[in-house]
Amino acid sequence: MDEQLSGAPNDAVHSDADHAHRTTIRPAWASAGNVLVVVVLVVALSVGAYALFQMDSWGENAAGKPERFQLDLAGQMAIPPELLAYARQRTLEISLQRPVAIDVSADGTIYVAGDRAVERLDPDGSSSTMTQLENQPSCLVVAVGGNPEAESIYVGTGQDVLVLNRAGDVLRQWTAGNSDSLLSGIAVAGEDVFVADAGHRIVKHFDTAGELIGTIGNTDPDRQMPGFVVPSPCFDVVIDRDSVLHVVNPGMRRVEAYDFEGNLQAFWGRGGPALPDFFGCCNPARVALTRDGWFVTSEKGLPRIKVYSSVGDFQHVVAGPEQLGVAASAIGDARGNQSERVFDIAVNEAGEVLVLDAHNRQVIVFQPLGEESES
Repeated sequence: MDEQLSGAPNDAVHSDADHAHRTTIRPAWASAGNVLVVVVLVVALSVGAYALFQMDSWGENAAGKPERFQLDLAGQMAIPPELLAYARQRTLEISLQRPVAIDVSADGTIYVAGDRAVERLDPDGSSSTMTQLENQPSCLVVAVGGNPEAESIYVGTGQDVLVLNRAGDVLRQWTAGNSDSLLSGIAVAGEDVFVADAGHRIVKHFDTAGELIGTIGNTDPDRQMPGFVVPSPCFDVVIDRDSVLHVVNPGMRRVEAYDFEGNLQAFWGRGGPALPDFFGCCNPARVALTRDGWFVTSEKGLPRIKVYSSVGDFQHVVAGPEQLGVAASAIGDARGNQSERVFDIAVNEAGEVLVLDAHNRQVIVFQPLGEESES
């Protein structure tokens, strides 16, 4: 059967006999110019693949074999001995499986919150009692009274604030937030209670009956108030002996001072790799006050506990990763139990710094150097 071929004249009909004279149909890409383009593309891809192979810093054939990228924190982990002003003095075991917060009373009694409970320990850790709670606690503070028996323990649980006496009885309770709230810190002075809400990134001001007085940290451009930058649940508050509220602004890497009406008075701190600075995305994670009004801060990520003067001047170090028992391989590792390495802190009347080691379920007591022989 004869066949009409496209590309041949309309009247050109070929039979099997003149098969040798048929017109060959060549694809468009097979023209001389397009063949050159294909060759160039193949050569370019080959050169690119070779270059990538040579630049592969992970491969065995990497050109020059440059070092793999890694986070080198050796300079930040090492604490110069002359700056270490505390020594690890003793360790107290606790019963809670997932402790989250710690504080200490005027007589040295230690309170630790976690596991839907508050554990009360004697100063030497020789005995403890447990108060059960309905919800998981997230923060705790001891409000010092005229005598130890008059002390109250304020505990943040979910959306609520609970007020306990030393025996563990619930004296008062009020709702301090909603389902988006995360109560992360409490500070009490007289009839004033300040609750840090990391979920809403504000500090709420209550009286001791639970009545809301006001809020601190709302964004207000007219007053040049940018608000608090809180990328994580670490958002803490303390009140000094002059009735000044100090709030950690972790995303800004500083501590801010407010009067009770919410007016910003001053701030100190800065981000950076140097030891006096706050390292990482959002630090300090926790703050406490000494009896002399100095600040003790605890940083997460690269765990360091440091001391600053009442105006924020760096003084010395309580502990670094080595003193806290954190290996270099665990620094910056947010997997599993490493995420628990946020060390809450408290300071007792003797000037000792109590560090809550949630990972090992213990309280580490650091004593100022020079006082070991006295004790």
